[in-house]
Amino acid sequence: MLGIAGPTVPGTPPGAEITGVDHVVLTSPNRDRVIATLCGRLDFDLRLDRLQPWGVHQLFLRRGELLVEVILQDADPAGPDALWGLAWRTADADATHARLTAQGITMGDVKRGAKPGTRVATVKDRELGVPTIVLEQS
Repeated sequence: MLGIAGPTVPGTPPGAEITGVDHVVLTSPNRDRVIATLCGRLDFDLRLDRLQPWGVHQLFLRRGELLVEVILQDADPAGPDALWGLAWRTADADATHARLTAQGITMGDVKRGAKPGTRVATVKDRELGVPTIVLEQS
């Protein structure tokens, strides 16, 4: 099992530790069902419902500090919802990248994230089984 959020390795610089889950990405073919589940049953607040210029329909929901992004798919509305990705929050993307790389985890380079003021590095190790990034917010 990969040590993404495990304890800091002795000698690791301050700020290299993962501080928590930043957001979870789900896919769903059914907008109403996913909103009913997350808002009606799990007490999330729908914060944003938008269609991106490139054609992707996204929902953003929050409960406490956890953000859930839902990518709506053009598919059979009776189809399943699924976990698509996970973003871990870090105070220092470079230090986290160095720590994980030193632990033998395959990482992409640290680069500017899609959201202004963010930097991300993709965890490319297939052992996780789900697309994963570490995310730093300034």
